[in-house]
Amino acid sequence: MKLNGIRFQYKNKDSKEIFLSEIINMDLSEKSKTIIVSPNINYLYEFGSILTGSSKPLEGEINDFNTGESLFIVPDFAAFPWMTVKENLQSIETNIDEKLVSEFGLDAYLESNFDENSYGFRMKLALVMSLIAKKKYVVLFNPFNYIKTSFYNIFMNDLEKIRLKGVSVIVLSSEFKKDLKFNSEYQLR
Repeated sequence: MKLNGIRFQYKNKDSKEIFLSEIINMDLSEKSKTIIVSPNINYLYEFGSILTGSSKPLEGEINDFNTGESLFIVPDFAAFPWMTVKENLQSIETNIDEKLVSEFGLDAYLESNFDENSYGFRMKLALVMSLIAKKKYVVLFNPFNYIKTSFYNIFMNDLEKIRLKGVSVIVLSSEFKKDLKFNSEYQLR
């Protein structure tokens, strides 16, 4: 996915004024872990919507991108809250890959409901669901606001696992975590 001259509109933090983003040029085609940091949550959300094809930019183009290749993960809405972990996985593919489920440590939680689990666990489940759905890009919305500091290393290991399986990970964050390693880092307004 390559962004050439992308500009979009977003609301300021109190959702009263509409702003136009700066011109964005990025090459996100590498199978990597990228973090894009901006202090404005609305900016990040709109940018995530563009990266996943839910919104269109006002200007510019996205090359090497097909709608349906990306998944936008927002922790509260990462899966169906009224379903068990197993039912959520089966909503993507009826035959669950037990090796994959075990690799990510979900096997002990298959019968628990999605909404009974921590945000870190919800992110983990969403990542596994993106693998089952064979997504090329996973865009995570502001995960550091949701997961506990003690979970960061597990979270980064999970991101590396899905990257090694051929998925590009794009983390949109309102804060930068210096101790966490990403292949690419972008600071936007």
